[in-house]
Amino acid sequence: MQVIFDTNAYRQLVAGLPIGEIAELIRKIRSEEERRGIMVFVSPVVWLELFVHLTDPTDPHLEECLGALVASYLHSRAKNERDFQMMPWPFMIVAATVFGFKHAVRDREIASMDMLAGLIYENPTIETLEQYRNQLIAVRNYALAQEKGFIQRFNEIQTFFRAKFGGEKGLVKAMQEPAFVDQLVFFETIRAAEIVGIEVAGIEQAEFDRYTQIVRDYFHAPLFLYIDIMSRMVGNKEFDMSKGSRRNWYWDFEMLFHVSRLTTVYLISKDGDIKHAAEAAGAGDKVAPLERYLEYLMEPPVSHLVSISVPAGQKVNVSDMAERLGISAAAVERMQENMKEAPARLAQDKAGVLAVIQPFYDKLVQQFGVEGNKTMELVDVGKFVYYNKMPLRLLEVAERPDFIFEFQGERVGLEHTQLFDETEQHRVGKVLSMLEEARKYIVRTAVDIIGLFSIGVDTGRISLNERSFMELPKVDLRKMAEKLGAYVIASARGEAVDRPVFITSIQRYEQGTLSLSPERHFFRKGINRAALEARIADKETKIAAYKQNMNLSTCWLLVVYSSEVSSSSFHVEIEDLPSDKLLFDRIYLMDSFTGNTIMGTVVRSGRYR
Repeated sequence: MQVIFDTNAYRQLVAGLPIGEIAELIRKIRSEEERRGIMVFVSPVVWLELFVHLTDPTDPHLEECLGALVASYLHSRAKNERDFQMMPWPFMIVAATVFGFKHAVRDREIASMDMLAGLIYENPTIETLEQYRNQLIAVRNYALAQEKGFIQRFNEIQTFFRAKFGGEKGLVKAMQEPAFVDQLVFFETIRAAEIVGIEVAGIEQAEFDRYTQIVRDYFHAPLFLYIDIMSRMVGNKEFDMSKGSRRNWYWDFEMLFHVSRLTTVYLISKDGDIKHAAEAAGAGDKVAPLERYLEYLMEPPVSHLVSISVPAGQKVNVSDMAERLGISAAAVERMQENMKEAPARLAQDKAGVLAVIQPFYDKLVQQFGVEGNKTMELVDVGKFVYYNKMPLRLLEVAERPDFIFEFQGERVGLEHTQLFDETEQHRVGKVLSMLEEARKYIVRTAVDIIGLFSIGVDTGRISLNERSFMELPKVDLRKMAEKLGAYVIASARGEAVDRPVFITSIQRYEQGTLSLSPERHFFRKGINRAALEARIADKETKIAAYKQNMNLSTCWLLVVYSSEVSSSSFHVEIEDLPSDKLLFDRIYLMDSFTGNTIMGTVVRSGRYR
């Protein structure tokens, strides 16, 4: 889970607090966030807006914005309070997601802003603001230029639609059609291509359609703010969005690029326009006001699974269920509808996947069985093609590479690999085995202990009889499991005992049975950019031979992982995908459990391949 505050959330947080008390408050909040595994990022949009206020010594909100800058700076630090955690510029998020592009100059801009914020944080006084006034003015001018460009875009859109549709009725009708959103998606895709210097004319239509689908899937929310603004222009030729609070729409629009129904990023904001646009995009649950977020942090952790007990024969209505679950009644109704439709969807999906991989599937089942490695790889590939609606036709099930497809009249090789190598899979499996042994120990010795225990395990600190964790035989692994189980029992009973050195954290969630699972970062640690690149590099040495021996013009890589590994499974972010200096023409990262896929693009000679 990742969290971003908007500017007003920071201002609300520090309102009325002396500068000296802000750091103490933020450290308390960070402690609770770390306890829950929440990663906090700051958007450069927040600092841009705060710097604009801090440039003017007569600004009525100067003191509050100075406190907000101090809060956001410390809030964005890593645990060492030095390294910062910032999101890219919103317009660069689109370019990076769609085209796999990173911009060194834009990254340096963010680093420069962080340096300026740090200088003010060290000595948050009016004198410091005066000392760095020239730098603040430069940032303000940049912000005003961005805002001016945003307003100009809307003026042009307003002129275009009035000329094309004539009057209010024509414009309203046009905005109610899906084609209107499609046009906005098209424009944002073109804008992203222009940012990275890609010639749109050189992109195949099928490929461009995929890009627009990515924009539609991940960046729907800001497009609905577009529509909201346009609706307010209807019937008012004198409309001027540069007046008064309407100028805030620029900041709202930029912040909405962080909101998507397909990510685990949550925006802390009480802005009505932001919330409305997020809800229209199906991501309303990703926006929450500050008060609700702080209440969540300060509450003791509870299970995500809530049992509802009612007398026999009595029905539970939707409002009762919603109240127990702590969500809206509409959300419960959607859950119920989805549950009704699930069996039919599963049957449809299974048939769709089989249609992709037959007749090869039946042959592999006869040869290797349903659970055979090659059979499971073929099923993964079937999910990849089916769920992503890829225009691929399976030609061969081979070995070097694993599969041959026909794509747009060309032979394309697809290499399949697991995200974790065998050593890492063995490590994960061994940890899960140790936790299961610990659970059995608790059941034998303390039948009163129930709940879901999320446990942080550092395998590098597990050793016995001069053997490392990976070298431990079963008998020694059982001894470590019993030590872990004894500590869980003591913790559950509130007894003061020394924590084993290999346990980094332990949290208990209410649940009617006993279960132990690794805390979610146990899996996430192995999925950083370097690890993913290393995994890809293992497969790259054979690409040239693949293409030559199999007469292939293109070779893709499908990296597969599963979010079903445990109840505390990890999440892979888009930025984890490498984007340059790679030999594969395309790289896909797929969750074999859900079918969700992220595409990493490879940039060569300034052009997308």
